[in-house]
Amino acid sequence: MSVSTVNDGNFDAEVLQSALPVIVEFASGVKASARMSTVIDQLAAAYDGRIKVVRKELDTAGSTEKKFDIQSAPTTLFVKSGQEFRQVVGQYSLDWMSGRADELLQA
Repeated sequence: MSVSTVNDGNFDAEVLQSALPVIVEFASGVKASARMSTVIDQLAAAYDGRIKVVRKELDTAGSTEKKFDIQSAPTTLFVKSGQEFRQVVGQYSLDWMSGRADELLQA
């Protein structure tokens, strides 16, 4: 499954109302964010059909960012049953992120 893009207008429908757990990458054009995007793409492939993976362009004035207190990119938000499960800021390895994805599935 590829990573789809969400925005403030469809965030609730695509993320909070999703039947599957969701991983949301808040991304920007900076180099660290681009490296993290590669990991996110790999997660989407590895957890296809079990976890929905989406990307949102960081907008520090956006309503979604304000709701979840997202202040910088890369930030990754883990959501299950419409509720924030975990939020991590920064760049992490695929192995580390896979461990967090497994925890999300088990929660």
